[in-house]
Formats: sequence, C-alpha cells, structure tokens
Amino acid sequence: MNCSFGPSSIYHYNVGTGAINSGVSGGLINKSTSNNGQDITTLVTFTWPQAPAGKKCQFEFQLGNSDQLTGSKKVDVFTSHAPAPGSRSGWGPGNQRNIHIGRITAKLGGLATWDAKHNSYLTEPTACKPAGTVEGLELVGVNDNVHVSWGSGSGPRITFV
Repeated sequence: MNCSFGPSSIYHYNVGTGAINSGVSGGLINKSTSNNGQDITTLVTFTWPQAPAGKKCQFEFQLGNSDQLTGSKKVDVFTSHAPAPGSRSGWGPGNQRNIHIGRITAKLGGLATWDAKHNSYLTEPTACKPAGTVEGLELVGVNDNVHVSWGSGSGPRITFV
C-alpha cells in the first residue's frame, strides 16, 4: 500500500515581478500570451516526516474533478536551491530554480503522467530523505498557454512504499 505526504507550504511566484505570495490555500500555474509576462509558478516546500525513513519515495501530482486545467496541461518539475522564504514583494531571492527533473501531463480526476524524466530523482522510486529534511520544488507551466489550479487534497505529493 502506498502512503504519501503533501507539501508543508505552498507559494505562488510571479515570474514578471519576482513576488512570492504565501498563505495560499492551493496551487496555481498560469502561463499566457496575454498576461504581459506575469506568469505564475508554484513553489512547494516538503518537510520530510519520519514515516518514509528507509523506504522508496516518488513525486506524484493529482488533480480532483473540481480543480482547473486548460491549455497544454503540461508542467515542468524542478528542484530548488532552497525552499521559498515566505512572502516577498519583488526580486530577491527569486524562485531558486535548480535541476529540471521532468515534465508531466496533468489530468483532471487522476494522476499526472511523466512525459519526460530528465533526472531519476523523484521521477522513479528513490531513497527517501531523512526525517526533518526541508526541500523545495517548483512547478512551471509549459508552452504558451497553460492554467492549472488546485485546492486542498490535490496537487503535488510524495508517495512512499
């Protein structure tokens, strides 16, 4: 049986201004040719619990039927140099984007599928991090137009077996 845990924090990052918004209840990825460069990515922080110690972990992304998904439906997943530091009104420290681990296609009412895996870290079952590890990931829209939004209980998770 697979078990999982969700992000301990979720932030929206404005690519055009560098603003980071905390205190959001769900994720938002929005990229559009008509938004004057104000694309939004989602920064997630995972705080690893004790439960997956010694197990294999993998990143998953699931949307519910009431979440929103339009456009390309494609999302790139990146590691971050550091988790988001909280709300900021402009540049600094930025999104801290690091390694591109892969691309997913999101699906309403189900699990996203991996289109490309550029790094085996979390795209395949990988040794789980020690309890207390704090790690950031960034979810970025792909192509000119994509909108993905989700509420509590949906979105990114780390599963372990």
